[in-house]
Amino acid sequence: MTQENILVIGFFKEEELKSGKASWYGKYKDAINKFNPVADIINSGTDRAIGYLLRANDNDEKCYELHLINKHCSDRSFSLDYIVNENTEYDSAFIKRALWNIIPRDKIDGNFLPLCVSVGKEKLEKFIDDETALFRIKKLMQKNDWLGIYNIFTPLEELKKKEYLWSNDKLLSSLSFATAKLSETYINLKFSFKSDEERKEHLKKQKKFREETIMLRERCTVLRPDNPAYYSNLAYSHYQYVRELLLPGGRRDGNIIEEAKKCIEYIDKALTLDPQRIPDLYRKGLILSGVMPKMILFAGKNTPGEPAIKEAAAKIAEGIECFGKIEEAWQILPLLEDKMTKRYQKEYIKSLYNTAKAYDELAGDVWNITQYLLPMKYDERHGEGKIEKEKTEYLDKAISYMEKCAAMDNTDFRDKFPAPETITLARYNGVCEGPHKLYSFGKYYFQKYLIMTDCDENQKPEAEMYRNKAEEFFTAAMRFPSSPANARQSKSYIAEKLARVYISKGEFDKAIETLKRFMKDRTDYYIRYTYAVACLLSGKYEEAGRQTESAMKFEKSNLEMWLGYFLMYVKFMKENKPEEAEKNLKLSSECCRKTGRKSPESLLIGQAYISYKKGDREAAVNHLRKAREINPYRRGITKKISNWEKN
Repeated sequence: MTQENILVIGFFKEEELKSGKASWYGKYKDAINKFNPVADIINSGTDRAIGYLLRANDNDEKCYELHLINKHCSDRSFSLDYIVNENTEYDSAFIKRALWNIIPRDKIDGNFLPLCVSVGKEKLEKFIDDETALFRIKKLMQKNDWLGIYNIFTPLEELKKKEYLWSNDKLLSSLSFATAKLSETYINLKFSFKSDEERKEHLKKQKKFREETIMLRERCTVLRPDNPAYYSNLAYSHYQYVRELLLPGGRRDGNIIEEAKKCIEYIDKALTLDPQRIPDLYRKGLILSGVMPKMILFAGKNTPGEPAIKEAAAKIAEGIECFGKIEEAWQILPLLEDKMTKRYQKEYIKSLYNTAKAYDELAGDVWNITQYLLPMKYDERHGEGKIEKEKTEYLDKAISYMEKCAAMDNTDFRDKFPAPETITLARYNGVCEGPHKLYSFGKYYFQKYLIMTDCDENQKPEAEMYRNKAEEFFTAAMRFPSSPANARQSKSYIAEKLARVYISKGEFDKAIETLKRFMKDRTDYYIRYTYAVACLLSGKYEEAGRQTESAMKFEKSNLEMWLGYFLMYVKFMKENKPEEAEKNLKLSSECCRKTGRKSPESLLIGQAYISYKKGDREAAVNHLRKAREINPYRRGITKKISNWEKN
């Protein structure tokens, strides 16, 4: 079957278009003849044409339907006579973009389209339909009308039957952006719906949008496997899902580890095509350093063993490597294009912040609340061990990266020399919140102090500087206001760390006052535990028991139920109720066993104190020896064994 053609004619002015006659001489005729011989146009039976305006200022002007009457050709010229009919529904810009897609580049002289071309009617209409749809999408995008975009193409299952749409990667990509927006579920589902049925219905709808997004983005990678952006978009769909699954009170209808692995798989495909994609490197770094380690360590019911701990540390190291590649790319961005430096500044600053956080994770949290309740002081001076040295080095790196982050994130002082002290730089709400940066500094410095003093069981005067710095930064974090967008965020997590500092200094009433105002119905269990410890150490046993019981009410959200029973053991010991104390100590030990947790040496120390109180010194010493087997690095146990053996 012969393909129906249509003439497409370009005019410089609307008056020329409406004159009813178009003529071309010299180079204009030659350009027409290069794409489609004029003789073929003369001999074709087509009597239909479309007239459009060439100038950029007329891009929004509608095209016109033209009815051809006569066609003339001589050695010098080529002309057409026509009748101007009604306007079309599409703009001149659509026609121009369609022609640029249809006409081969070798048929075009320079940057100018031939003024008269004969093209397949079906092919032209396909491109016009695509351009029209894209134009409508862009208009609705400006209004954030994602549902409006979605409704243009519903039902999406029918897209596969419409070849001209199903083969347009740009259109499908734009549509996938709308479905991705519609699929977002960044809400607390527990408090957003009146009934389970409403919540299930909402999630069903969100799931459909998400599946359609994946379908569209997978199709884009099939159509353009050489385009890294399409793999990046597909990776982002899985990244978005991971974030939603981790949200408190959020959706729980997916597997975090599987989604995280898919995210990395598609990011790697994007990076294979373009290794310096900063947003992809940033997301991969976050997944590796912040998401997967927690899943490896805490996704199961039982406490992780040594292999899981090593695997988690390896993932964190991979994440740090990704953030490092962002630093490398950042160094060459100004040489490529200054706009790119501004565009990716946010990711760069956040990568510095998260690199510091990752190094802190590698160092681990050395705070041991039980060591303040059952202290094992010792006087011997020892050199820094291998493990302590490694942890200290990690924290030094964390501090170094946080210093870079604070300096880069503070636009008031970014280009000033010499730069002010770090605490001044950190007091700034930029890409990262000021209180978060100040808190991070405080946390890293306090960790260094705890490592150097074995959680205050060994006194090292040189460590005091780090505790003082920690207190200074935590206090500043409590006082510095968050940005308006985060003004309602609780600072209870900062107060808890500051209370730890006060406990380590023996200032228990200060710790209580710091945390008192945060004791509310939904206060996290670990904050209540720290508050309870301060109360136990200051003689407020009844309040300590009340807070501990409150922390243990919701077992599902409490990852350290054993510690609650341990705190109750300490309370009863201080109240001289050894039977009740022993009962809670057994419950603590049983809780550890059920969850697969390696019994902390503190439980054996606790049992040793009970035996000692009963007068059974031999049993007390044996318990301490077992505790030393579990934690041979806690040198205070050895000193206590020696003292009790002498007695």
